[in-house]
Amino acid sequence: MSHENKPTKIRPGMRLIVRGLPCEVSCVRLDGPWGEVADLLFSDGDHLTLTTSWLMRTATRAFGFDAGSFDGCGFADAFDARHDWSVTTFGPGDRTEAVVRHIRKELDEVLACPDDLEEWVDVAILAMTGAARACGADGVAFLEALAAKDAKNRARTWPDWRTVPAGQPVEHVRGGK
Repeated sequence: MSHENKPTKIRPGMRLIVRGLPCEVSCVRLDGPWGEVADLLFSDGDHLTLTTSWLMRTATRAFGFDAGSFDGCGFADAFDARHDWSVTTFGPGDRTEAVVRHIRKELDEVLACPDDLEEWVDVAILAMTGAARACGADGVAFLEALAAKDAKNRARTWPDWRTVPAGQPVEHVRGGK
């Protein structure tokens, strides 16, 4: 059976051979910041939890899968489907000015009601819309950029948050990483 280097995603219900034994993926979840894990159920009832990066490295070596396409939570597919809906509903093009104006409106709503999760989600959806339209990002590219930016921020030098006046952003130390 040839896999022809087609991308794959580890998903619940997928059947795999791990360490020579057949198993089924029962769950894929985030376990800590950006750490995906998969729960595997073997036919004899045993189970094993492995990081998806280990599974994907193994699958890449064994079958030529594209590990960069992995998205255990289905977010990349949802991102792409949402972009298709956006283009169909609001028209083609980057629409940067309109998206930025809408983000500003939503940020005012966040300030008015900061404990309303839906308002925060509106901002996130609009950011995804902008990334897809203006940058041409698909779901995988967005997730890769999100993980890279998170890693970059974690590697930066930050001031003690207690020294920053209330209501002001805590920004990384300039000239540092």
